[in-house]
Amino acid sequence: MDIPVYGILGFADSGKTSFIRFTLEQEYFGDGSRNLLIVTEEGKEKYNQEDLDQYFTQMIIMNAPEQFNTKYLEELQEKYDPECIIIEYNSLWGMKQLLQTEWPKQWTLNQTIMTVCAKDFEANLNQMRSLFVEQIVETNKIIFNRCQTGMNLKFWRKSIKSLNAAVEVVFESIDEELEKWEEQLPYDITQNVIRVDEADYGIWYMDALEHPEHYQNKTIELSAMVVRSEELPLSQFILGRMSKTNDEENLVFIGFLCKNEQDLDLQTKQWIHIEARFNVEYQEVHKKETPVLYTKKIKLVEAPKEKLVYFT
Repeated sequence: MDIPVYGILGFADSGKTSFIRFTLEQEYFGDGSRNLLIVTEEGKEKYNQEDLDQYFTQMIIMNAPEQFNTKYLEELQEKYDPECIIIEYNSLWGMKQLLQTEWPKQWTLNQTIMTVCAKDFEANLNQMRSLFVEQIVETNKIIFNRCQTGMNLKFWRKSIKSLNAAVEVVFESIDEELEKWEEQLPYDITQNVIRVDEADYGIWYMDALEHPEHYQNKTIELSAMVVRSEELPLSQFILGRMSKTNDEENLVFIGFLCKNEQDLDLQTKQWIHIEARFNVEYQEVHKKETPVLYTKKIKLVEAPKEKLVYFT
């Protein structure tokens, strides 16, 4: 039986300890299962032994990267027989130490989560770029904590997504005015022309379905893949991308009908960049009103390196 390992990344005072303490307080960690917490960096926040006992958690402190080796990890497995491992990782050790160390046989790295103190983000990115970027590239989820009004969250998200398109980015606020962040979009919907970046296609697609009024009669610019259907005239096609959920094997094509004034010599799986007018109209095949894109300009483009869509 595999034993899940969770790596919690981030520089000092980024909120790793607070996040782990919060996680341990959740019901699924209080069910009697044995947890092993490996701490490779002690910050200002400390763990309370009574709390660790309550959540059936043994804590081990490592003070040097040399300790983080296969032999010692196997000794910990033998001694504590954990059912779950959480590693509060010292990111100054570099990701190679975490990712290339051979785990005990049953251990499986299930998820890496990176915590970032919002006020330190730009300084960390500029001053420790190499260490910072390698964490971003290898992590599954990034949590920005202590966010405040006035911070350039949209730009930060774009910066992160340019390095790791699949990563989930979460902003946690200390400011009530930021509680509506989840409703914000990575582009300005007040403009008459909406330019959808590659990394933002999934977000745009979902918002267009849920809030088509945001885009009615506006010009949409985006790049995506053509799908032809024998049931459609040559002037029409489906434009979209393959989406990926948590299930690696479950890929689904998501897109909208496009209509052109003239017949088009386009082939399935060709990638194009379009400018199109967004409209909502009744479609018999769906038995309801859905978005339709009326093309203004079309040009062939190369497929992007990251072809899959993520909804984060």
